[in-house]
Amino acid sequence: PVKCDLIDGAVRDFNVMTRRDNTRAQAEVIDLNQQRSTANCGDLVHAVFVLRGQVFAELNEHGYILEAQQMLLIEHESASLQLSAIKADAAVYSIAISSRV
Repeated sequence: PVKCDLIDGAVRDFNVMTRRDNTRAQAEVIDLNQQRSTANCGDLVHAVFVLRGQVFAELNEHGYILEAQQMLLIEHESASLQLSAIKADAAVYSIAISSRV
């Protein structure tokens, strides 16, 4: 049997896999700390995963409150996405998947 002890809490691993011949992925961590972030969603898929804190996401005049560990998935939508922290120390993982064509 295999045994292991996690010395610093649970391990979180976030992988983005695409077909390299026709798509590409761009991922980044965005610290929101009382500032707004704007992303243009013209991609095949755009996802925002809340790493910590509470985030307000505005997309096409609709608002969404996202808590830590929640994700907003935007598919085939051309729009501007605005992100802001509701409480200090919020961060998101932003993933954009687009076509290489």
